[in-house]
Amino acid sequence: GSSVQHQSNPARLSDAASEDIRSDTVRVNSVGLGLRLPLLSEDTRLEAGGMLADARYSNNRQLNHQPRVLNAALPWRAGQLVSGRFQYGYQNSLSSNLGRTWPERDQESRQNRSAELGLRVTDSLTLPVLGVFHNDTRYDQSINQRLYDRKDEGWQLSARYAGYGRSFAQAGLRQTDVDYYERTPDLVATIDDRYTDNEAFVAARWDYSPKTLLQGRVGVLQRSYQHLDDRDTRLLTFEGRATWDYSPKTRFDFQLWRRPYAYD
Repeated sequence: GSSVQHQSNPARLSDAASEDIRSDTVRVNSVGLGLRLPLLSEDTRLEAGGMLADARYSNNRQLNHQPRVLNAALPWRAGQLVSGRFQYGYQNSLSSNLGRTWPERDQESRQNRSAELGLRVTDSLTLPVLGVFHNDTRYDQSINQRLYDRKDEGWQLSARYAGYGRSFAQAGLRQTDVDYYERTPDLVATIDDRYTDNEAFVAARWDYSPKTLLQGRVGVLQRSYQHLDDRDTRLLTFEGRATWDYSPKTRFDFQLWRRPYAYD
């Protein structure tokens, strides 16, 4: 694929640095590859997809970079009762915190690993579904490494009901432990370096028609900090999406969300 984009604020600078904000044109060329390989059966298979791109800026050439994405999954099934999934993801992209390193460029890399095990009560109902995950987020520049390098790991326990096509309903509990392991004692005293999220959620995806897909997720999240109890908070999270395939060449997406910032 190839595209030309116009960006009014390519460095994502704040209004406080308005004198340094310059619009730019960026050309992005990319190549991607996908693989779906049945192993023992259609229910046990390897799925993988990757993309390598090259982004070139006309003026802010220090922002030139090569985004990379890799996603791989191994869904599996053992007999009629047990099924599961292993998943790995990697993404390298331009950092969203360039205001802290400007005019130098910074890049962010993420690695996600997860595993899931479920008991199939019926062909439609899987109960319970137990998942574990471990994610890493790292930056190139030391100023962002100190503030934002982190790892988060946890578990999720849920029940899932699969309907027609891609439709499903799910409800469960999720716990995530987050550790900003590079923060100094001064930063710990100010904004802390660890917190735990406990969330109860419900989610659903509905194939309304062959051309229309509706998705939603609502959760109540309790965030508890390790050292600074006065920062503890309770949040209502929401994600919704509607996708309409108007024609073979045209698709409309509508998204609405409310969620906590990852850096808080």
